[in-house]
Amino acid sequence: MARPKGKLLALVLIFGAITVVTATGAFTTVEAERTAEVNVAGDANALVGLEPGSGAGADGYVDNSSAEIQINFAGENGEGVNLNATTEFDNILQISNNGANEVNISVNTIGANEQYVSVYNGTDYTDDSQEITNGTNTVTVPSGEMIEVSIRIDITGDDTLSKNDELLSNIEIVAESTGN
Repeated sequence: MARPKGKLLALVLIFGAITVVTATGAFTTVEAERTAEVNVAGDANALVGLEPGSGAGADGYVDNSSAEIQINFAGENGEGVNLNATTEFDNILQISNNGANEVNISVNTIGANEQYVSVYNGTDYTDDSQEITNGTNTVTVPSGEMIEVSIRIDITGDDTLSKNDELLSNIEIVAESTGN
């Protein structure tokens, strides 16, 4: 049998190297089965509880009569917030940590004009308030504690919005356990 020479030898060596590299036992995915038990609870009794806040604005805008809390800024007359204005809803929502570990809370606003809506940790908005909207910041809530949040809608200087334009479709509360 003749020994491969030149280009054929190089080709055999390259295939040999590829075989060695691919036979190292490396993998790209792993699957493992685990058991988990998840139960659904109402907003007030869940690991992260949601209830209307203590602010005067919560009475007319926050509805917790069903299994899901709803915030409706259209108000009783369905007219919404003022155009070219800043509207604040102080203490509109309470977020409670009913779990055993402290959690970091943030809020995602979802909608066509979400950039106008900001959620703040605190009883009202001030220049020093901590915004917790869309990954801006988080607030750490210890086990058994709660925070009140305020919402600020600032549509000053925007001439593109008109009456009945939707600002938000959903508000998503994000709670991540810190493990403490």
